[in-house]
Amino acid sequence: MGQSISIQDLISIIVPVYNTEKYLDQCIQSVLTQTYTNWELLLIDDGSTDSSGAICDKYAAEDNRIKVVHKPNTGVSDSKNIALDMAKGEYIMFLDSDDYWCINDCIAQLYAKSQELGVDIVRGEYKAVDEAGNLLFKRALNATKLQAVNKLLTPYQFLTEVLQGEFFLVLTLFKRNTINHIRFNSHRMFLEDMELYARILQSNDSMSAYLPLRFYAYRKHDQTVSAGKNPRKLQDSFAMCQVFHECRQVTKDQYLREYFERYSIMMYYWTLDTISQDDFYASRHNLIESLSLITLRTQVIEWTKTSEKRYPILIKLPCNIAIIMFRLKHSIGNILRHIKKH
Repeated sequence: MGQSISIQDLISIIVPVYNTEKYLDQCIQSVLTQTYTNWELLLIDDGSTDSSGAICDKYAAEDNRIKVVHKPNTGVSDSKNIALDMAKGEYIMFLDSDDYWCINDCIAQLYAKSQELGVDIVRGEYKAVDEAGNLLFKRALNATKLQAVNKLLTPYQFLTEVLQGEFFLVLTLFKRNTINHIRFNSHRMFLEDMELYARILQSNDSMSAYLPLRFYAYRKHDQTVSAGKNPRKLQDSFAMCQVFHECRQVTKDQYLREYFERYSIMMYYWTLDTISQDDFYASRHNLIESLSLITLRTQVIEWTKTSEKRYPILIKLPCNIAIIMFRLKHSIGNILRHIKKH
């Protein structure tokens, strides 16, 4: 049996589980082999139809630090909310059940950095691997991130110098009180991490730190590729325009207001660009109607009128024309790259 746990410095590790029997053992083992042992592992089985639930139960029977909840398939956000409600730790971490931690003292290092600098949030790094765990590509850390090492970071600095658009909760150790009552949007299938990060950081009270430790193995497989082609991804991405606008309305920090303003407008621009890609282009007319993009465009244009920043002209074009212009832009870019190579 596993060791007994205490509340002080306990770290709650949240793992939503759904049909990942192929990877789940490695995920759980990467927690069990950690040198930091004062943790609880919350496995939330989201109505799995394979042997994932049984695997969770097996580990829970062997270690009393592991808790399992079996529930109907209501989605990953609902799973994480259930775990947040039952978590007893002073700190919170997230881990996806098809991924794993590739360094056995990553909790210890993240926790030590939190204690050393007295911060509420510590962010690490990831590496992308294939189904077998082989490295897919190397990602060099940019100079801005490296300059953030060992600095006390405000929410704005954390967003711009460390996150840099990569809103991955799984790379982060949170002090519990930074999350507090904030929960995931249970209606969202994609970008739930982005929304939670925005809600947490809209206050300028929390301080963060960055640790350039590639401890997280993000596994890319068929399901992760197919998720990127899901039209629901577009709906949730456009919905983030309103989320960032709301964050802009409530934050008192000038720099955060400017950041959230930019994202509330640019999420529309970036997602419209996505519709110009092959996976969605043929359905663009239906998507414009079903996603109420004409109304959203009007709203976004109004937001630009009160801004001192300049935004791309494509934002102001009718949706269908803007999508065609994006398509043309990419086609010309591909031709120029081909010419340059030859």
